[in-house]
Amino acid sequence: MNEQILFSGVTPVQLTDIIINGIREELGKIFNSQKKEEKQSEDEYYTIKKACNFIKCSETKLWRLRKNGKLKGYKNGRGILLKKSDLEDYILTSKE
Repeated sequence: MNEQILFSGVTPVQLTDIIINGIREELGKIFNSQKKEEKQSEDEYYTIKKACNFIKCSETKLWRLRKNGKLKGYKNGRGILLKKSDLEDYILTSKE
């Protein structure tokens, strides 16, 4: 279980640099994954009118898309909000 690694031809300064660079890479991976999670949780929401302007359609068309299950609306008091990411996905996948 106890493994020994021998470095020949590596100075202590070079070894320190190798360790520091390895730690930086690992921390960078951790921070990038956390940023992605934060970005997903901070998703932007649009009102019906803003969503219509964003995907260039009428309110009636948007209502039909929600009714047919192509877009999901989120209740906000008496209003409806739509996720920007859902609207972007719809634009990318729609053929209408």
